[in-house]
Amino acid sequence: MRGTKLLAIAKHAKNHTDCHQFLCEECSKEEKHSTHIKKNLEEISKSNFVLLAMTDQILENIEKHLEMQIADANMSVSSFDMHNPQLKSAIERVEAAFEEKKQKALASLERFANGEKMKMVDKRIGIQQKLRELKKAKKNVQRKMKRKIDLHDISEIEKSTAGFCKSGVPPIKNFPQFKNYSFTPDMSSYPTPPFNIDALQRN
Repeated sequence: MRGTKLLAIAKHAKNHTDCHQFLCEECSKEEKHSTHIKKNLEEISKSNFVLLAMTDQILENIEKHLEMQIADANMSVSSFDMHNPQLKSAIERVEAAFEEKKQKALASLERFANGEKMKMVDKRIGIQQKLRELKKAKKNVQRKMKRKIDLHDISEIEKSTAGFCKSGVPPIKNFPQFKNYSFTPDMSSYPTPPFNIDALQRN
């Protein structure tokens, strides 16, 4: 809190219905201070509960978004597996069109697939880490809301959720699948992703 920090001494701790005594940290004693601003603990608690509820909703939205992103990442990663039907089809096209250069083209295709797969895996790991952090922060928020204890001080929770609440739902990460790439059977150049990956539709 800014200015004089005041802690309310609740006479009825269970329901906080009669909070009129305050402890001024500046004077370190219990009394009424006409020169100091006194904030009612119950009002602070109510305000903080609303803040926690809003924070919980933000985290809930981000959680759903990140889980959806991980699902996209899983599909993207699996699409670059050499057993994927589209990649199998690409292999067959390489074999039919360039029999003599087959091994070279296949090796190039495999290098490409492995490289793209690792890039998508790295993206997925980053999102999974962020999701773990979010879930931990969300759990702390919900625990605080459930217990309704010391709601006058939620600084630690605010600190752990500040990044999420400030940034909101993160921008969509692109997880193109192999079928979205422009592919030529001779593998004279690596397959290229579509120009506007953001316009891809989930299938």
